[in-house]
Amino acid sequence: MDRLLPPMGRILLTASAKVGKSLLATQMAHCLATGEGFLGFRNMTGGPIRIHYLDWEMGPVFMQRRLHMMGEMYPGGDENIFVTMFPRGAVEDAMRTVRDVKLFIIDPISALHIEDENDNAKVRKKLDEIATVAREEYGAAVLVVHHMRKQGRDGGDGNWYQGLGEARGAGAFFDWVDGGMALRELDRTERTYELRFGTRGAETPDPLVLVRDPETLTYSARYATMNQDDLGTEAFRLVYSATLEAMCEELHHVPTAAELIRRLVSETGKTRSWVYSMLKKCGISTEE
Repeated sequence: MDRLLPPMGRILLTASAKVGKSLLATQMAHCLATGEGFLGFRNMTGGPIRIHYLDWEMGPVFMQRRLHMMGEMYPGGDENIFVTMFPRGAVEDAMRTVRDVKLFIIDPISALHIEDENDNAKVRKKLDEIATVAREEYGAAVLVVHHMRKQGRDGGDGNWYQGLGEARGAGAFFDWVDGGMALRELDRTERTYELRFGTRGAETPDPLVLVRDPETLTYSARYATMNQDDLGTEAFRLVYSATLEAMCEELHHVPTAAELIRRLVSETGKTRSWVYSMLKKCGISTEE
């Protein structure tokens, strides 16, 4: 998890309006609040942490419904998640209303009322004010939720900018954060989404295809994007784990290696030999 959210780190989550970025941020909060992993990434915080979610968009009814639905998936998480709705005055003062916080979620960043979000100096000044409170007073990380800009503008080159997607506004958003996640909708009917990552100074995780459960509002990782020439081992492990779990439920017993490989070939759209090689690379036995 450190690659996504380093200790006292700063991360940017971007998506277009109404895609579900706040749901993803809330799910990450529940995972960290219970000490669980997030979308296949191990929790490296050493256990549950306290989170302060500062929200300017949803309103108390929607937020309570969301916390309740996700709380059934992550029992006990609500004890470590504190929500401030529509904070008044300076956001720094609102951040100080909860003690022992290790992650602040600011949703959305536009609610900070930066005079001009295209002005690098003004954006950086406000972001630094938030980071200073989080880092120096709490030793905490910050996750900021932000809208994507309109299509057609270049998001930059390389994995770093890919992970931040098409974040709206000044380049200071890119320069300020340690990492980023960009969520986009693939198929509304199927409730599938692509999540891309960016990490500064660390190996960038492979993109994931996510499926959102309409009952719990939580995302699960299905597989890495299939338009790549090669799935990374991390993404393949997610496919393997999900496939094995599904087959155990369907068959009521652990599948044989042959059964599992046939399903993995179908799930990934790859060849049998490719699946064998990935199993070997991941140290997974193919013996019966």
